[in-house]
Formats: sequence, structure tokens, C-alpha cells
Amino acid sequence: YRLTKETLGNSMDGLDMNSTPQTIKDATTVTRAMSLPYLWVDALCILQDSDEDKATEVSLMSSRYLYSVITIAAGCSDSVISGFLHNNTRRENKTCCLDLANKYTILYKVAENTLGTISLECLRCYNQYHEDEEPIDKRAWALQEQLIPCHLLLYVSHNPQWRCHNGTRNL
Repeated sequence: YRLTKETLGNSMDGLDMNSTPQTIKDATTVTRAMSLPYLWVDALCILQDSDEDKATEVSLMSSRYLYSVITIAAGCSDSVISGFLHNNTRRENKTCCLDLANKYTILYKVAENTLGTISLECLRCYNQYHEDEEPIDKRAWALQEQLIPCHLLLYVSHNPQWRCHNGTRNL
């Protein structure tokens, strides 16, 4: 599913969402949910059978990432057909942390005269998450998509992440 000189004419009429791969469908869903008017998908915006178009567009990619409103990265998707809006893969291990001794509640100050609590569980309760084992980390060309944007919505296997210059937040 890619833009070529042969498919260019049909592509100008719009996408056939019935034949669109799941990852592009998911990106479209997220884009619409955020009320953004445009979505850039390299495979659909760069002529894949034109060395000239690829050279031109590749030279502009850092600017596209830098000036995008938001970059959506399908970090947990190993192919365009896999999608990324599926249940996360972090599963509770029912054989661990069955007693309260492995759970902790911490009191903290939320505001003046207001207290809150955070509950923590032993990490053994979950399969270990290793950021460097995400499919996106096996795609060298995706490095700039993680480093350059001012605002990155990264879908990884354990949960979506919001990344900006102020840090990373799990959603």
C-alpha cells in the first residue's frame, strides 16, 4: 500500500478505507479524534518509485517533523498491517503479589490542606517492559521521528506516551 506513479491518479480521489492497512486506519482514527485536518503518511505522500521524489522529500523530513503539530508514531507496530490501537501487551501475572505485603500506598500532598495517595505494586506483577524491544527501535529510519518533533504521541506496547521537550508522560 504505497504511492507510485501508477497509483497517483487514483490516490488523488481519496483513500479506500476498506483496503487501507490497519496502521494507516489507526493513524486516521487518531488524527480525526484530535480534529487535525491533515495526516502525513510517508508511503502515501512520497512517490515510492521515484528516486527524484524520494530524494526531495527525504531532505525535507526533518522540517516536516520539526514543524508538525504532532507526530504519531506506531511504535508497537511491526508492519503497516498490524495497527497500533489494540490492547496493550502488559499482562498481570496472577501468581505474584497476591498478598498485601507487596503493595504500597504512599500519601502525598496534592495542594494546601489536600492529601492524595499513590498505590504501587511490585514490578514482578507484570511482564517486564523493555523500551528497546519495541518494533520501532528496529527501524533505523524512525529515529528522527522520535527525536525531532516538538510533540510526539508514541504508541508502544505497554501504553501510549506523550513526549515533548519537557519530558515523557505515559498516558
